[in-house]
Amino acid sequence: MGSRCENDDENCHDRIDFLNKTSRTLYVGSEDSAILFRYNGSPYSDWYKALPNEKNNTALFNVMSGRSYCYENTLKDTLYVFIFEEDVLANHSWADVVDKNLVLQRYNLSLQDLQQLNWQISYPPSELMKDMKMYPPFP
Repeated sequence: MGSRCENDDENCHDRIDFLNKTSRTLYVGSEDSAILFRYNGSPYSDWYKALPNEKNNTALFNVMSGRSYCYENTLKDTLYVFIFEEDVLANHSWADVVDKNLVLQRYNLSLQDLQQLNWQISYPPSELMKDMKMYPPFP
């Protein structure tokens, strides 16, 4: 296990801010794999909801067993961030979402990417993200 993150500072970040720069409600979640599976059978909660033109700082909170941890200590390689439209999740089964890959955007972020972004990502992707791995690719 990584060391506990008591406070965010330049060497310990236990959360990533997500900025929803759209007029739609989005849901955001992360995995350590590019394969969607975590939310099967569980409805998305407000924890993962990013309201239009607002910031969410809970969806990408690095917490395990009720304790927060520094991404700097726990991120092994790539953090996969998945973004979904609320309507897609409301109108499709999770099996459909997975089988049809109904992801609005997926970011494949390294620790260096997160540091460069100052621990803040957005949708649509910012100009700072143009050279980072994502699907679909940066416009």
